Amino acid sequence: MSNWQRRTLGTAVVLSVGVSLVACSATSVQESPNGRLIAVSGQASDAQEQALATGTVVWGRGDCMVVEAEETYLIVFPRGTTIGDSEKVTLPNGSVISAGDEVGLGGGFHLASTAKSELSAIPEACLTEEVFWATGEVAE
Repeated sequence: MSNWQRRTLGTAVVLSVGVSLVACSATSVQESPNGRLIAVSGQASDAQEQALATGTVVWGRGDCMVVEAEETYLIVFPRGTTIGDSEKVTLPNGSVISAGDEVGLGGGFHLASTAKSELSAIPEACLTEEVFWATGEVAE
């Protein structure tokens, strides 16, 4: 490979990484009128993660919505999720969940420590050791 080809390839790789980083957006927080919080992903849920988080949805530390099973996991809902006055959470597909619901959520588990930049808007009190990124699939 010539020097010109190496430089061109190197430039293409740097540009594609830069575009990927710009395309990603951090998780945001939505707040109900009563101060309850949900974490919402800033990017489209196109990942095909296949984990299942089953348990009871509750308001956890910091008044953030979590799923309790053997462990407690902060839920990062898919982009387009909203929380209403009644503190019901509506996912983009129309599914509605509330604190106290027994659910099975599709998505993936990730260590909060490895996703710090994506979770920077989330209050520290809300973070759990592992965070569950929900894809929007709900089994009630």
